[in-house]
Amino acid sequence: ATTTTTSTTVAAVGGDGDKVIELNVGGSYFATTASTLAQFPHSMLCVMLKTPVHLARDAQGRIFLDRDGAVFRHVLNFMRTGRLALPMNFDEYESLLCEAQFYQLDELRVDVFEALREVKRSRVLRFLRLEGLELRGACLAGMDLSRASLANMDFSECDLSGACLDNCVLDNSILLQANLTGASLANTSLVNADLRQAQCDDVNFNGADVRGVRLDGAVLRRASFVGARLHGDPTVTLKG
Repeated sequence: ATTTTTSTTVAAVGGDGDKVIELNVGGSYFATTASTLAQFPHSMLCVMLKTPVHLARDAQGRIFLDRDGAVFRHVLNFMRTGRLALPMNFDEYESLLCEAQFYQLDELRVDVFEALREVKRSRVLRFLRLEGLELRGACLAGMDLSRASLANMDFSECDLSGACLDNCVLDNSILLQANLTGASLANTSLVNADLRQAQCDDVNFNGADVRGVRLDGAVLRRASFVGARLHGDPTVTLKG
């Protein structure tokens, strides 16, 4: 993950980068510094502290957040180090994804998806279907997502290189600027999908239904469309 620290952000959060910020997250107590929160200036925590709005506080004056305190430990450690380090027996990826989204930590969300590459396929598919989950930029490289129903999902800028997406339903999905290098989408339905500017080198589209697919600016070197359904919609064009 990439972190950004600026003196302007530190000043906005608390003036002193070493200022201690005390938090009560769902009954669990944490202490951090303004400089730690300033590393992610677009996160909810940083914005919350530099915006002049009323903050809920407990009886001891700690900022109170009605969220999962046990999972927040991993969120705060990520903000401290800029990397995701989870225990070997960690089993709360769904909760961590929800918290990453709540705290608006896109870098953490992307790293959680990368960690999920080692998790069983059935669990990965369940995570992909979480309502409102932001997938943009997620690392799903090499994953077996075959036969999955993924219609209407936004995979913009995702890394799907080498992924198996055979026999999937990806109708109306958005794969804008996604990396699909070496992926297999054999017999997959991609009706009206958006693959503009996607990297599609060596992709297997054999037998796929690509009617209405948008491929403007997509790179299609050595992509295979044997038996693919290309006709039936005049907007289908293959460029690359």
